[in-house]
Amino acid sequence: MSYNWIPIALAILAELKLTPADIADIVYGARKRVVPAAGGGVASLTFWGRTRTGRPIIVWLRRLPTVDDEDTAINDYEIVAVTDMTPEQSRAYAEWEDEL
Repeated sequence: MSYNWIPIALAILAELKLTPADIADIVYGARKRVVPAAGGGVASLTFWGRTRTGRPIIVWLRRLPTVDDEDTAINDYEIVAVTDMTPEQSRAYAEWEDEL
């Protein structure tokens, strides 16, 4: 599975003072909560997790169209947004972590 970035997502990182490495900690990490989401009529996934410093982050992804060629693998996703968790989301995530 591979993950691509849309330019606006990289701009959001700069505003949040995060790096692509921070997001990789969540996307490739074992302790992420996968939560289905939908917005604007587009089905997507969110990965809830923590950076190495413990900052609670949500990464929004959408699955790229299924194409079986050399450029796009069948399981490619696009990172479309990154947000800090709200206090309520952070509490829910902490409860989920405690259940592990």
